Amino acid sequence: MSEASTVDGGAASSRTSPDDQCEDLAKSMIAKLLAFGSAAEKTSPLAPRSTLQRLGSGLSGATSESPKGGAITSKEIATVLKRVKTILLGQPMLLEVSAPVQLVGDIHGQFKDLIRIFEKCGYPDDASYLFLGDYVDRGAHGLECALLLLCYKVAQPDTFHLLRGNHECAAINRIYGFYDEC
Repeated sequence: MSEASTVDGGAASSRTSPDDQCEDLAKSMIAKLLAFGSAAEKTSPLAPRSTLQRLGSGLSGATSESPKGGAITSKEIATVLKRVKTILLGQPMLLEVSAPVQLVGDIHGQFKDLIRIFEKCGYPDDASYLFLGDYVDRGAHGLECALLLLCYKVAQPDTFHLLRGNHECAAINRIYGFYDEC
């Protein structure tokens, strides 16, 4: 088994840390999500919503198998979410962000607009970002937007910053559509 193909265990896992493995997973997920953002890919890389709904129930019955080849699974999302939680809890409550930084707010599930922002201002590998919240609701691809941003937080924890907006709240999600999207 090659080193590149052993993310879940095997030879590579004994030579790399779990954080490195999660960063590699996040980068792989970023690539799939960016392909969805391009004109060529029309189908979301996420496993069907029914599979992803297991996230809300503590991943009971979560599987690494996906009914759609190459889809991002609930198990992969859970791995990234756990890493993001660790990163965010390890950061100070008051962020000190150095200039230059790209300020972005109110994506509201508009995935194509998010991709256009990256194309115009630079991808997070080359630019610092501060997102001001409201990643979900109203648009059709809130889950893809939120996941892409969270994956970038794993891949670029020191130059990619996320604040919570009022739409990152269960009560608002139920009114404006993200709850139904999931």
